[in-house]
Amino acid sequence: MIKVPTKNEIILTRAFVFVMSSIFIMYLLFSSKGELYQAVEESNSRFLFNYFALVIITFSLYILTWKNPGFVLSNSNDKNNLQPIHQQETNELDRFEIVSSTDTSKNDCEQNHVSILNENKNLSANQLRFCEKCKIWQPLRSKHCKICDRCVRRYDHHCTLIGNCVGERNHFIFTTYLCFKSILSIWTINMLSNCFTSEKTLELWFKNNFILLILFAIILFATLFILILAIIHVFLSTKNSTTWEMEKRNRITYLKDLPSDFNPFYYGVFKNLKFFIIMTWRKIDWVPYTYKEKLKKDREKSNFEKKCDLFCENDYYSCC
Repeated sequence: MIKVPTKNEIILTRAFVFVMSSIFIMYLLFSSKGELYQAVEESNSRFLFNYFALVIITFSLYILTWKNPGFVLSNSNDKNNLQPIHQQETNELDRFEIVSSTDTSKNDCEQNHVSILNENKNLSANQLRFCEKCKIWQPLRSKHCKICDRCVRRYDHHCTLIGNCVGERNHFIFTTYLCFKSILSIWTINMLSNCFTSEKTLELWFKNNFILLILFAIILFATLFILILAIIHVFLSTKNSTTWEMEKRNRITYLKDLPSDFNPFYYGVFKNLKFFIIMTWRKIDWVPYTYKEKLKKDREKSNFEKKCDLFCENDYYSCC
């Protein structure tokens, strides 16, 4: 059984992140060998401004990740859960999705396998799931988080270090935070590496650099971890996918029956990034492409290429 952290435990976790990050900054600031100390001594305002501006931005983004990740509402304000089954036009994709009604009983919907199917616009495998905990129908791409005990729209994962889920409303902020944190950590590593002193013997070197060596090892490990996470989430943003969909694809109802190389929510890199940004403040009704549509586009592309080949290769002209 998953242990749900208390409010005090979440506060302590967030405070730990702040304290650990501050230790490295304070060491560089008060160590006579640190670049920050030298910048203060030399009144290098540009260097100090750039570094501390990056620190402030990173810490601000960390705080913003605590916001509502996109909890699915169960009151009348959430139209996706309470309106009767009907078609809704979505401005972003110019497509439709079918949503369920609280008037429809759970058993009836389970027997009929309430399907998000509209002509050939959606995948035949799509089904709305009923959450027993929240007593609501989950919108497509939503998942119930056992730690937060809430359903989250476009669920990615629950992050212990921020004490919150990463979902539709804060995924862009979380990814931006990881990118800024990676830059700040790499810069800090570079400054820490210049603090090591050279000694005549290895034993004396370890003695004089022991504390610095521990700090360096900690931040090096943390930086590698954060950098890998940043790369993964930037990649996922270009694919319009999530960690949950990537790891649990074989168990997710709207993905498990599809080819492994097919993503029904891929709309092109630029449009994916557009939705990734605007979903921070605007709710998006995710509507998938069908595999039939993909095959149709592939055939159209293939026919176009064949026409190009015929244009370049005919009775009167050859490009070779």
